[in-house]
This record gives sequence, C-alpha cells and structure tokens, in this order.
Amino acid sequence: MTKKKMAVEELLEKRTHELVRSEARFYNIIENNADGIVVVDHTGTIQYLNPAAEFIMGKIREELVGKPFVYSVRQDGVTEVDMLLADGQVRVAELRVTESAWEGEDAQLISIRDITEKKILGERVQQLLYYDLLTGLPNQSFFLNHLRLAIAQARHKSQMVAVLYLHLDRLKNINDTYGHHVGDQLLHTVAERLKENLRSQDILARVGGNEFALLLTETNADDVAQFAEQILDKLRQPWMVINHHLYISGTIGSAMYPNHGDDAEKLLKNAYTAMHRAEEKGTHTYQFYAPAMYTDALHRLETEANLRRALEENEFVLHYQPQVNICTGKVIGVEALLRWNHPERGLIYPNDFIPIAEDTGLIVPIGEWTLHTACQQNKLWQDQGIPPVTMAVNLSARQFQQPTLVENIKKILSETGLDPTWLELEITESIAMQNVEFTIKTLHELTEMGIRFALDDFGTGFCSLGYLKYFPVSKLKIDRSFTRDITSDPDAAAIVTTIAFLAQNLKLKVVAEGVELQDQVCFLQKQQCIEMQGYLFGRPVPPSDIKWL
Repeated sequence: MTKKKMAVEELLEKRTHELVRSEARFYNIIENNADGIVVVDHTGTIQYLNPAAEFIMGKIREELVGKPFVYSVRQDGVTEVDMLLADGQVRVAELRVTESAWEGEDAQLISIRDITEKKILGERVQQLLYYDLLTGLPNQSFFLNHLRLAIAQARHKSQMVAVLYLHLDRLKNINDTYGHHVGDQLLHTVAERLKENLRSQDILARVGGNEFALLLTETNADDVAQFAEQILDKLRQPWMVINHHLYISGTIGSAMYPNHGDDAEKLLKNAYTAMHRAEEKGTHTYQFYAPAMYTDALHRLETEANLRRALEENEFVLHYQPQVNICTGKVIGVEALLRWNHPERGLIYPNDFIPIAEDTGLIVPIGEWTLHTACQQNKLWQDQGIPPVTMAVNLSARQFQQPTLVENIKKILSETGLDPTWLELEITESIAMQNVEFTIKTLHELTEMGIRFALDDFGTGFCSLGYLKYFPVSKLKIDRSFTRDITSDPDAAAIVTTIAFLAQNLKLKVVAEGVELQDQVCFLQKQQCIEMQGYLFGRPVPPSDIKWL
C-alpha cells in the first residue's frame, strides 16, 4: 500500500470518526432536549421522537414511531395545537418545523413546546385585565375596546350604536344592613338577569361598584328606549338573595353614535352624564343625552372646584333669620342659613350650590363648618349679654348619615363652649326615613346630650306617622309652600290645620316658615301656632344686624 493511499484511508477514517461523534452529539442533544423533538419523513410518518415529545404527547415511542404525525404544521411560523392525551387531558403546544435530514433522507424536524401553564397564566392575566372578578362580566377597558370597534363598523355601514349607563340604587343600604356578601351576591344575580335580554353582538360590562354599561349595535332610538324600560322593569321585581327579599331601583342614561359622540370615551361619558340627569328626576328613570347636559356638567365641575377653594379660602358666611314668639313678640331662636360670598359673583344662595356639594360629598366638611360657626356665634352672643336663644342648624342627608356625627357634634360643642340645650338640629322627613333604625338611634344619642331636634319641611316628605312617635323630635316646621297659600288655598289651609293639630296631640311645638303677611299670622294663631319665621319678622342677615326684639 502506497503512502498516498494510506494517507487517504487515514483521512477517511478520521472524518468518519468525527461524523459518528458529531451524530452522537446531535442525538444526545435531541434526546436530552427540554422541548419535544419529532422527526417526520417526507410521507408524514414519524421516524423518531425524544423523551420530552413522549411526555408532551402522552404516549411512548413504540406507540408513535411508524404512525402518521396527525397535526398540521405551518411551514413558515409557529403552530398552536391542542393535544389530547390518553387520560383525557388536553395540553396546549407550540409547533415549529425545520427542514432537515434523517438517515440520509429528507425529513422534517418538528419541535414541540408545552405552553399549557403559560396559556393558563396568560388567560388569567387577560381575566384580570379585562374582566370583573365578582360578576365575570367584561370591565370598562374591555367595553371601551369593543365600543371602538363597534363605532368603526357603524361608521362604515352608516349604522347607529348605543351606550346605556345603569346605576343601581340602594346597594349601600343593603351592604350596611345585611353585609357585603349579600350585596355582592345581588350584583352577581343582577348581572345574570341583565344578560338574558342581550343579543349575541351586544355587550354588558361592570364599570363601577354599582354601575353597568351596555353596548347595543345596529339599533335606533326607539329600540334603545324600549330596552331601557325592560331593564327598569326587571329591577322593579323583588330579588331573593341568600334568603333575603331585596328591592332595588335604577337609573339609566344613554348616548348614541353618531348623534351624541364620535368616539368611545365621549359616548360613555355622555351616557354617564345622562344617567346623572335621570337621577335628578328620581328612581326607575331613563334619560337620553342632550348637548345641553355638557354645559351643565361643566358648570358642576367648575362649581365643585370653586367650592373646594371656598372651603380653603373661608368664603362661606352664615346669615341668621329670627324665630319669633308672637305672643311675647320676642326672638326665641335663630336659624343659621349658609351663604357663599363668591369673590366675583357676590353672595350665592344655597339652592345654587348645595345640590352639587351633596353629590360630591363636600357637604360634609361644609356642614361641619356651618355647625361649628353657628355654635361659636351663639356662644359669642351669650357672652355679650344677649339673652340665650336657640340656634337652629340644618343637617344634610350625607352629614346625618356620617358614622362619626355624634362624636363630631360633641367635639364642636366642647370647642365652642355652647350649652347643648341651646342647639336645635333640623332634618327633613326624607332624611329621617332613609334608615329608620339609624335615625332613632342617632336622635336618641343626641337628645340625651340635651340637643333638640326639629323635623323640617314637614308635610312635603313621606314620613310615616307610625314612626313619628319613635323619633325624639321636639318641633315640627311647617313648610313655606303651605304657609304661603293658607289664606287662598283650602287644601294648604287644611294641611296646616292638620299639622298643628297633630303637633298639639303629640305635645310637640310647631313653627311656621315663610310668614310674610298679617293675615297668615291671624290664621296660624287660630291653629295655636305661635312660633313663626319669615320676612314679616326679619330677613336672614349677618350676625351684627340681628334685631333682638
């Protein structure tokens, strides 16, 4: 054998040895790869699979080699498939294909990656991002995304899209009375019942604690109004939740594309604005959006901002209106009446800002300021030698429902030094009846301190006479709307006569508001109503202008 031939044979042997070593390394890499590897020949038949592929596919090698690979695989990317295992489990896998060779023949090397847990985690993240956990409904982000798509489609097809904004009333009372678990179950039940009337293309979402939004496509104003009435009818029905018969109400506002907005955020906002306008009309009401509502909403926002500034800059003032005993002609009390001394608009009366203060919750700090200032003023008058009189102060609904009300009043009396017997708090019938048990408990706690209570605007609300005997009130105040007409309207006269008779039999004092004429005084005297308040005796004035008769 020549040296040249020997050299060639040695080179071939070396390359063969390297090739075997390379194939061994390649095989070892495949065998121990965390991803499944399946080798498929040109006929689609499985020639080889590694242990990871056995585990993912749920079968041993002998069961699969020589069998067709049953999953269709994209040649230019990733394919996601559900793999049904022998035990019935379903695993989600990503498949990638690479052109290769196997034992000298063309073949495809298919990698299999188990993404089941990743998929579950992704779906969980999606659930957290786009769904409400309590009701399982889509949330506001999901709703807005689909509303954008619906608007784009409606624009292309010249169709209309409607957004309904639903607010559930009385949920706070239910939570406070029965517990949040009952309130949560009620929300879940309401969501299920609301879904019953939806079409497949419509969407119901929970966008707030007790607020829902509905997306209606391919619709019109008449259908939307009818649908809103159907929802309100559902809400009127009694709800059985965890052995409790519950009653709720709702208000709905709606806005439509393209009439009331051309983007998702604006439509939802305008529907929300319309809902608030519906609330002003009462429960179980429905309201379409109108452009003028935007101006109103802007005014409310500006007023809210100005009210916050007014608190910080001490722009509020109190005027006092005398209450007179017509038998003695003396001032027996004053009512503190809030005014806003606006730096640009001058004196603003409560009707122009109190409703906004109530809605925003600013009424609570404003009410505390009012109470503190009134008590401080009354103590100052006493220190000046003026004979003590009763200071009447109105409590708002929100202020009265504050769990810290009693402690706040104790603190104010302590800070101002006013004897509680010279403080009279006024609440309306509607406030008293919001939560009767709470009202009775709170009134008793405060009357035990020496504070007196008056039921304001009596006759205009819905106070049950059966409950009146349980309220420790000392006085009924006849609303000015009745006093004004007692000499000209028999119905008003009859109401005032009845209230006066009721007060006498319950051993309560009665005060007539809005007295402006001597004829009114004569009528009221005949009904044994001797405490009066009105322009005839004095307008609300700053503390320095009070005329002590």
